[in-house]
Amino acid sequence: MKRLFAAFFALMYLWSYANDGEFYSEGNQLIPINDTTISVQKEILTIDRIPGKEYWDTKYAVTVYYEFFNPGDEKDVIVGFESISAEGYIRNFKVVMNGDSLQHEVKCLQFPRDDDGQFKLYTPRTGYYKDGQFVEDVWGPDDNEEFYFYENLCFNVYHFNAHFKKGVNIIQHTYIFDGAADNMSQYVFQYVLTAANRWANNGIDDFTLILNMGDDQTLYIEKSFFDSASEWTFDGTAEADNEKSSWQEFHVNKGSLVFHKRKFHPDGELFLYSPMKQDD
Repeated sequence: MKRLFAAFFALMYLWSYANDGEFYSEGNQLIPINDTTISVQKEILTIDRIPGKEYWDTKYAVTVYYEFFNPGDEKDVIVGFESISAEGYIRNFKVVMNGDSLQHEVKCLQFPRDDDGQFKLYTPRTGYYKDGQFVEDVWGPDDNEEFYFYENLCFNVYHFNAHFKKGVNIIQHTYIFDGAADNMSQYVFQYVLTAANRWANNGIDDFTLILNMGDDQTLYIEKSFFDSASEWTFDGTAEADNEKSSWQEFHVNKGSLVFHKRKFHPDGELFLYSPMKQDD
């Protein structure tokens, strides 16, 4: 539990709405580290919740299907998946490109600090890949006890070399990571969507999000990348409520929630939670 609470206190500084809970990891898009000429024609993001024996044991299986378009000659591009996580909470990270499994490496980078030496957790790491290599900060020992909470937290870059042939390239990306809970929610889930804007087409031409959170679930999804429930469809039976709030409420009896949009230029992230049931 010490490691869980260390992760929690660290993430309190990162996300203003991650309070009174343990947050282990966040999902993210694949991004190009050293190339911006390739565009994302299509993405299907599927998120399956894997319930545990207790509500705080929730895990998520993330499956992403990409169709990338390379307008020029074939090339090798270093592609990175960024995550802020406590060590060991992302598992089974796999990438298959055009039918071939790719090897990946993980670089654990330290968070930047401001001029006063304080961690800048809310500021994403940038400029960490220069001149063909990752740039790491070198820090000496620290006497401040508050930094104890960051010892298992780092800015992880899962990176791999992707050979893009001319034209359409397919990447399938899967992993499992531990979820989060707090004293008001059964589970919460967060996924960074805006990183998709770093590709050449400044977004995704055809985007589909499929949420499989289980049957008999009440979900609240922040309206950060959509405006109304009418933009969602139900693969099963569900109903929407609370339309005027900044959070969209869904009651899923059975099946999935599906969001689909063409020319998707996300200006917010996916954040959802399921409130604690009254009889829990």
